[in-house]
Amino acid sequence: MPIMIIKSLELENFRNYSKAKIDIDPYINILVGLNAQGKTNILEAIFLIATSKSHRIQKNNELIKFQEDHALVSLRAESLRGNNFFNIQVMNDNNKQIHVNGKRIKRATELLGYFNVVLFSPEDIDIVCGSPIDRRKFIDIFVSQVKPSYAVLLSDYYKVLKQRNKTLKDISKQKCKEDMLNMWDEQLVNLSYTIVNERLQAIKSIEEKANKFYSYISDYQEQLTIEYYSGIGGKDKYTAQEYKHIFQQKIKSSLKMDIILGTTSCGPHRDDMLLKLNDKEAKLYASQGQKRLVSLSLKYAEVEYIRENTGEYPVLLFDDVLLELDLKRKHKLFEELIKKAQIIITTTDLKRYQEVVVKAATIFSINQGEVIKGT
Repeated sequence: MPIMIIKSLELENFRNYSKAKIDIDPYINILVGLNAQGKTNILEAIFLIATSKSHRIQKNNELIKFQEDHALVSLRAESLRGNNFFNIQVMNDNNKQIHVNGKRIKRATELLGYFNVVLFSPEDIDIVCGSPIDRRKFIDIFVSQVKPSYAVLLSDYYKVLKQRNKTLKDISKQKCKEDMLNMWDEQLVNLSYTIVNERLQAIKSIEEKANKFYSYISDYQEQLTIEYYSGIGGKDKYTAQEYKHIFQQKIKSSLKMDIILGTTSCGPHRDDMLLKLNDKEAKLYASQGQKRLVSLSLKYAEVEYIRENTGEYPVLLFDDVLLELDLKRKHKLFEELIKKAQIIITTTDLKRYQEVVVKAATIFSINQGEVIKGT
């Protein structure tokens, strides 16, 4: 099975790095160093290139090294789409310029799909324990990597939603009449159906994969299931005509309250994903250990979803996420993934990993924004 491979990464004025270049091994790489030395910053830079966004912050200029006016991340990668060179320059005014093979792209969504990553981080437990925003973000990121057109749909949806909410506020202030909503409502309904349908297909695909992996890596016998919760209520699956009719009725019945609140109360931006173990909601009833394994199983399912839809394994980034796993479960995880994908791990202590993994890895020491190959 082909794998996506990062060949090199260069950083300039990125976070705590003035300048750094890393030639990355095709298989296992371990970044070792004390906390706050810049290990996670390297994973963040890779994630930025793959998705055009940081997984940690909202404002791009927070990526720029203190007292500098820009940051630059450059990456060379190899995949079924060939050898490609990417760079993203972030400016102090919060804007960024993205180039692929020397050509500037106009929309960030054009970057998606060139090479894919799956990031395993301690915050993954928020997929189980956090708010609906965390679960929607989980679905939207991995579907967007496989289907860049889905990211365009989301972008269009949120633009329409913003205009609808502005119109609701204007109606509340008597600046315009309710019929001004008709144009936005029609677009919202059409975009909503397509987004929900894509999410349902993705959930159906990852549910079996996540449940199988949960059974493999845990000592528990529970059945892991995933349900999509839509604010319009009713069943999981609708025809396009059914969904649009029900959604139209829902936004009409919610109109008075929406005008008062100045916001749209239903739609894909409010939907959720219910994670259950033996029909009990994991967020409420699972132990901390079970929640961690559920989140790990979902991320593993994301890896397989990308592999299934692209024909190659994505690059896997592990940000000290395996700290809570015992050696037995770490061995099971790497047994599934080693030699299948390029892996980059951060850790403060090599002893947390089995000797066979460390011996097979290329080690990089990270210290105060400096990268040194070897321990």
